[in-house]
Amino acid sequence: MRLLNRLGNVTSVLDGSLQFNDSTGKGAIITPDDIQMMSAGTGITHSEYNPSASDSNHFLQIWLDRGVR
Repeated sequence: MRLLNRLGNVTSVLDGSLQFNDSTGKGAIITPDDIQMMSAGTGITHSEYNPSASDSNHFLQIWLDRGVR
């Protein structure tokens, strides 16, 4: 079992763009020139989606367990 507050991820857009929003009101559009690093916070939710109705997107997302062992 993994605790969500120990998880983090790194997202890199390879093609197109990726819209990010969270429950604190923050948001951004990630493009191929950007790398997003995120750590999970207690009670914060987020969404990621393709903001374009006509263009495809491709991205790489790596999840990391930041727990101490």
